[in-house]
Amino acid sequence: MPVGRGKSLLVGAAVQPDGSRTTAYRALEELVCARCARPILPACLFSRRTAPATTISTFGVGWGRVAICVACRPLRLDANADG
Repeated sequence: MPVGRGKSLLVGAAVQPDGSRTTAYRALEELVCARCARPILPACLFSRRTAPATTISTFGVGWGRVAICVACRPLRLDANADG
């Protein structure tokens, strides 16, 4: 079975305005911000956070990674990151 292309590309380490670290991703297709519902257009940076999944499985409520736009969670790429 062929493997499909992902929806995003890992860019690398990033820093939020409060100094906390996060990971930056680049959208490969249009995504929707889980906080404000704005579109995250292809080639735009965004971050992710863990949130309860909307479906309930046999094992209970699952957790998933959701996209957060840079308007809701500003970030800058970390030039000092290793790698």
